[in-house]
Amino acid sequence: MRTVTFDGDTRKHFRFIYEGFVIGGALQDKRDHETKRRESRIVRKLKAISAVIKLPAGTVYRDDRGFPQTLSDAQDRMASPTEPARDLLDGTQTVALEQPELDLIVKYMQDTPWKLSMMDECYDAVDYLHAAPRDDQT
Repeated sequence: MRTVTFDGDTRKHFRFIYEGFVIGGALQDKRDHETKRRESRIVRKLKAISAVIKLPAGTVYRDDRGFPQTLSDAQDRMASPTEPARDLLDGTQTVALEQPELDLIVKYMQDTPWKLSMMDECYDAVDYLHAAPRDDQT
């Protein structure tokens, strides 16, 4: 078991971990029952310490063709076509991850097709997960 602690200084790591897990997970073709249950536990844990990111009306974004568009209503920022992006709740937040859960998060993060300019931040987040203290060391 590892306890991963997030705060204002590590908020960016949380975003990469959550979005990498969601996007990388969506790219998986076949998963067995145990993997699906593990995914469900991870999502529940990450959602417990975060909230959906809302984009206010008037936000300018680029559409699929690269043209600027303006939101007429507030909307959720999306991490994937089916899953809204999330941000860490205020204050210090912790999540306890079993080693197989941590390994699955890292695998999905590595499977995510990050832009080249984002690779350093992705691997900084992976390193942050691996640096989390183990609770089961005796």
